[in-house]
Amino acid sequence: NPQVVLELLSSPVTSIQNRFTALINNREKLTQITVALAQNIGSHEYGNFTFSSTTNGLVRLEVLPVNAFAIGSFLNLYGALVFDISNLKLSLETDVYCPKVGLTLQSTAGIQYANNTFTPSFTSQIIWGDGSKPSALPLLLYPFNTNTFLDQLAKLAPAYALNLVLNAVFEEELLKKYPLVQKIFTGLGIASDKGLTSDNRLLQANGGFQMDSIMGILHDPLGWLLSDDVLGQNGMFSIPKLIQLLGNLPEVSYKQIKLKPVKGTGVTISGFPYGFEVGMTGVVNGDTGLASFNFGTKEIDIANGTAKLSDLALGITLNENYQPGFTGSFKLGTEKISPAFYTTVSYNNEFGLSINSGTPKEPGAIALQLLPFMGWGKLAAEGAAAAGELLIELMPKPVTVYDPIVRLRADMSRDDVSEHQIPPHFTNIQHALSTARRMLATQETPNRQIILITDGLPT
Repeated sequence: NPQVVLELLSSPVTSIQNRFTALINNREKLTQITVALAQNIGSHEYGNFTFSSTTNGLVRLEVLPVNAFAIGSFLNLYGALVFDISNLKLSLETDVYCPKVGLTLQSTAGIQYANNTFTPSFTSQIIWGDGSKPSALPLLLYPFNTNTFLDQLAKLAPAYALNLVLNAVFEEELLKKYPLVQKIFTGLGIASDKGLTSDNRLLQANGGFQMDSIMGILHDPLGWLLSDDVLGQNGMFSIPKLIQLLGNLPEVSYKQIKLKPVKGTGVTISGFPYGFEVGMTGVVNGDTGLASFNFGTKEIDIANGTAKLSDLALGITLNENYQPGFTGSFKLGTEKISPAFYTTVSYNNEFGLSINSGTPKEPGAIALQLLPFMGWGKLAAEGAAAAGELLIELMPKPVTVYDPIVRLRADMSRDDVSEHQIPPHFTNIQHALSTARRMLATQETPNRQIILITDGLPT
């Protein structure tokens, strides 16, 4: 109806109040609207407008900050019309946001029907930011009270001054210089690219990364991080948003330290002493997610190589309900003792302890699990098997037609190992080649050849 539209545009508050009063007085129409709208209808966008309703009778028609009507680069207009059917209350909120100063003038006009009486209300206040994230306490302008205004101003003035100083320093010294800071600050909601729209189109010729108001994060850090525009989803910690933030970080390095993003998983930071690495990752499995913060290294020599600490890994996990978890493991072994063995210690909801022969890179046949304890029968069986394998490993193996594999090793490069200590069935290819070269060196022919025939098995 064009006449209704013109009436609404010319005097929105009066027009809405008059029509709300007429609706309350028309019980039949009010019942029809209640039946039609008192249901759970998710957010549906119609251009710049978003409509939604809930089963308790809360109906919203709003313009979200992301879909605000822009007046140049100076003002953004948005707001919401809310009809609370259960409490017979209608309210109109208008927000005028100035990106240059990071402030919003928020005005709310409402009317409620109770005890056969219509009660109007009106408030106006200044909020920090555009309202999409938590902010400091608003500054109430109307209804105006001198004492309340001065108290609020006294609390907000120091924080606002700190906000201005930090924004100026961060923007000039960090944000405009380093792409890594740009990605982190943007992901945390304390900076934005004023030169681009959400679909990467040019918005302002003089745009670029600029600091947003950090009054909210100074006032309520947890609420800020868990807001939908940062790392939250409906008030919960969002693992997918964390993965997106970490995966979009640029690859950077400083001296030996290197930060490398892993698309769809997270990021790793390497180059620390002793080969330590730090990893921040996220895993999403259906409707659940798990964030992990890992710290570890591949290998550390102990006592000049007498022992080795391998696969050291410590991790802290956090789910979407902020429930922490701990994981850890390492392998401690030695190759200087014959036969070589190593111990594995781990924790992941339960402790683990096992002893294996060989090395972490080349495990042997002996394996004895102590934790989690599987029972005395299992432990005795593994112990007997391990003892048998150990005796077999220690005993020389004669080479026969039925068992041609030699299971002993000797490092001939060591000074303390000589040919006289090697069993007669050993095959020493290095010594054979050396002897063959000495023999051929005395032959007066330019065509010297060595033919090696082997079964292909390791010797």
